[in-house]
This record gives sequence, C-alpha cells and structure tokens, in this order.
Amino acid sequence: MVIYTFNANIIQAQDVTKIELKQAATLSHDKNMGEMQRILGNVIFEHEGALLFCDSAWLFDKTNSVEAFGRIKIQLNDTVSLYGNHLNYDGNTKIATVTGNVLLKDNKSRLTSEMLIYDRTLNTAFYNTGGMLRNAKDTLTSKIGTYNSVTKEVFFTDSVVLHNPTYRIVTDTLMFNTKTQTANFFSPTNFISKNNHMYCELGWYNTKTDQSVFRKNASITNGKQTITGDSLYFDQKLNYGLGYKNVTISDSLKNVQFKGNFAEYRQQGGLSYITDSAMAILVEDIDTFYLHADTLKVFFDTLQNPQQIYAYKKCKFFRTDIQGACDSLVYLVADSMIFMHRKPVVWSGENQLVSDTIIFQIRNRQLHKMFLNSAAYIISAVDTSRFNQIKGRYMIGDFIKNKLNNVDVNGNAESLYYVLDDFNKLIGINKTESSYMTLLLQDNQVSSILISGKPKAAMSPEDKISVNDIKLRNFNWQIALRPISWSDLFRK
Repeated sequence: MVIYTFNANIIQAQDVTKIELKQAATLSHDKNMGEMQRILGNVIFEHEGALLFCDSAWLFDKTNSVEAFGRIKIQLNDTVSLYGNHLNYDGNTKIATVTGNVLLKDNKSRLTSEMLIYDRTLNTAFYNTGGMLRNAKDTLTSKIGTYNSVTKEVFFTDSVVLHNPTYRIVTDTLMFNTKTQTANFFSPTNFISKNNHMYCELGWYNTKTDQSVFRKNASITNGKQTITGDSLYFDQKLNYGLGYKNVTISDSLKNVQFKGNFAEYRQQGGLSYITDSAMAILVEDIDTFYLHADTLKVFFDTLQNPQQIYAYKKCKFFRTDIQGACDSLVYLVADSMIFMHRKPVVWSGENQLVSDTIIFQIRNRQLHKMFLNSAAYIISAVDTSRFNQIKGRYMIGDFIKNKLNNVDVNGNAESLYYVLDDFNKLIGINKTESSYMTLLLQDNQVSSILISGKPKAAMSPEDKISVNDIKLRNFNWQIALRPISWSDLFRK
C-alpha cells in the first residue's frame, strides 16, 4: 500500500506497513463501529520490528492505528523499551503517544514522565510536561526534553537540574549523553557542591570521570579562592585544573590575585603555575603591589593560603613608593621576606639601589628592612649627567611607613656627592672613603651622611675632577628599566 503526504508542496511516496495482531485472548467486531476491532487479554501487536504488549486495545484498520490500555510495553529494539498506562500509536507515521507512568529505558538509563511522544522514524522521544532521567549516578529533571535512542543523547530545556554524588547542577539548557555520561551546557549554569561553586555559560562535564571544561564567563570558587578565565578545565577527583586566556586566581580573604593567559592550579594545598603575561597583585592597606614575570609559581598550604611565590625571568614589580627589576624573585609570604636574585635593582624615590642580592623584610604588610648583600650601590640623579653615588660591601636600610628612612653602609664604603648651596648651585664634589657610613633620608632623598671609621674625604671643584673620576667603579644607571606604572611592567 502507498500513501501520499504533502510537505513544502512536494509529494513524497512512502511504503506503509499494516499493524499486525500477533496474539490475543478474544477479538470482537461491531459493524456499527466500522472497521474497528476490540481486542482483549495478553494482546501482542507487531509493526516493523517493534512489539506492542497491552491488556486491551482498539485496532483501527482504516487508519492503521491502535489505541491500547493497561500495562503498555513497546519493545522498540534489543535495548530500548517503552512503558505506560495508555497508548495511541499511528502505524503510518510510526509515532507513539504514551501517557500515565511513562517509562523509557535502555540498558543504562531510565526516562520517566507522565506523557511522552516517541517517533520511531527519528528514534526520538519528546515530553513537555516534566520528566526525569536516571542512571547509576545521575538524576536529571526538566520540564521539556528530547531523547534520541540511537545516539543516546537527551536535550533538556526549562528548569533543568542534574544531581549526582559530586554536584547539583542548575541550568536552563543541557544536553546529556547517557552512553558517555557527559553533560553539555549552552546557557548560564551553576555547579554546587560541598567544596566548590562553579559557573559557566558554555561547556561540558563528564559525570563519570568528574572532569569538566567551562567557557564563557567561567569561574570556580572554593570558598576562599576564585578562578576565572576564558576557558577552564577542572578534575574534581584530583582537585586539579588548567586555565586558558585572561585567567585570574583571586583570594578575597588575603586580597591577592594572580593573573595570566595560562594557569595550572591545584586546590586543597599545592602549586599554582601561571605564565604568559603573568602578574601577582597584592592589595595592601595603603597601596597595591604588582609583580610581573614570565612565570609565577605559587605554593598554597592545605587551607589554600599562599605561602611562597616564585617569579622567574624578566621579573619586575611596581608600587607607588618602590619599584624593582631582577631575573628571579622569591616571596616567602609566611616569613614576610622577599628575595631578589640575579642583577636586582630597586628604585625608592630618587634612589636606585643595586646589589648581587636584595632582600626585603615586611611587617604588618609594610616594608620594614632591606638588605643589599655584596657589591651594594646607591645612585641618585642630580641631573641627566650628574649622579650622587654611594657603594659598599653590603647595606641595611630601614623603612618607616613604607619610605626609606636610613641606610647603613658596611665595609669599603665610598661616596661621591654633588654639594649644592641653598640656591641649588654647585659648590663642589665630595668624595669620601670609609669603613662605615649611615645615610639619613627625608622624603626618599638623602638629607645627610654620617661617616665613621677613619674616613678619607676631599671636596673638589667640578672642573678639577676628570670625567673618569665622577663615577665610582661599577656605576650602572638603569633608569630605562624603571616601571612608572603597573601597566608599564609589560613594557619590553
């Protein structure tokens, strides 16, 4: 038999197979009701490979359809079965409408609803009165859903909630693959667990492996820390994640942020690794400390408090009252110590400080002491060609309210200073050698120098000193490296 259906003004022919009665206890026919048969008792129909079981049914030969009642079961294939209390099945369209305690199940999942429409041609089930999908670990609910029994994909919309032992997930649009146990998200989605709150507007989550990828306004929060980025990968079992582009790891309690375009992080203690435009931002009471390097490594304790920060290659930092540059830096947060290694240089006010190694000691989130170990050197510019200079074996500086207050120079101390009168006119150049010196500063400028230990001093007019003698040995003015703002840290 051939019937014709109209679709977009195109006539299509399709073969239609009649619904076949395979078994029944009784069969009756009423002439007044046309070509309709009443079938009772252990009824079995077959249609194109699918078996229909029910307690009773009406078979309509003319329309090639069945209305069935009681203990409905449709064996769709070897793995998929459909159950309910009432059925309308159209043999021409192969569409089944089942109501009352509806259950669609395969060997891995069970979908329940009060009303479900199953299209055997497309192998899809649809509901819009609320439904629930369950497997060994997961429970998903929504008002509207579409399930493909071949691809094992369920598309949920409107008030979607996914429960499993790890998360409660709330969203508006979700696609779940029952075979791979992977959920895909296409709208604002919240993941809520005992330890984490995660958010994204696009991404996926594998409920079997507890691995996920979040995109579009993605964030992961664990109470103390929040990680955001264009794309985040997270493994719940390992408490391990990766972040790509515009990544920020922030700690609201410690007022600390770590930024970069790539990050590797571990929750509940461990290492976070940030690179590609990496920056650490430490917000203090009166100022903010910005630290930039090619790579930042941050070690956290089990309470997720940052304990150690390592900065590698082309390291620079900026705060309004102090700036610095070096090849590598270590910040021991617990000990409140900063170590600068390999050609470190620091600027405080008008002063440039250089040494083989520079160490800062911090108290109450403010600079307390500074140690310049070996080949210590302080330079300040009088103008573009004249420089006050002090050098020694090592130096110790004291800070008051984050400003350099005094510096003790110990061992082989030398100074070269341009002495000016009250009208800033040059009087002469004072060169001094001594075992020890103490510099007193006011507003980050040297106000006086105290000399001890059998000093040698000489004041000479500028024109009486050769060009080679106006700079102490190892003089190196590096003002071009000095950052003038936090954004200047990225200047090549």
